[in-house]
Amino acid sequence: MRSAALRLVENDPPTILSVATAVPRFRLDQTDVARAAARVFDRERSDIDRLMPVFDNAGIATRHSSVPMDWYFETHGWRERNRAEAADAARRLAAGDDLDHDFGRIFDARQRHTRKRP
Repeated sequence: MRSAALRLVENDPPTILSVATAVPRFRLDQTDVARAAARVFDRERSDIDRLMPVFDNAGIATRHSSVPMDWYFETHGWRERNRAEAADAARRLAAGDDLDHDFGRIFDARQRHTRKRP
């Protein structure tokens, strides 16, 4: 027996309405990120020394982050890191910050699946 969710997708497959890019607000210089990584990672419990050349060889000059550099020097669990990114993404979407184009209407799946079918 198929689940209700599977039947819903089969009858009304999801659709991508639009795509947009929004850049997080904190610009981080790659050199500063490399210095920070050397401080953040425990040299005895990680391979950070072996991995440090990646920062020079990656071809990246600037990175963007949802949180300021100092935030990475504090202890944050996985859940808190995800919430910080999600909160910033929601803020950017709501404000329309740095979107690369007008991405059209916001799609609410709950409304789509509760409408009457013809």
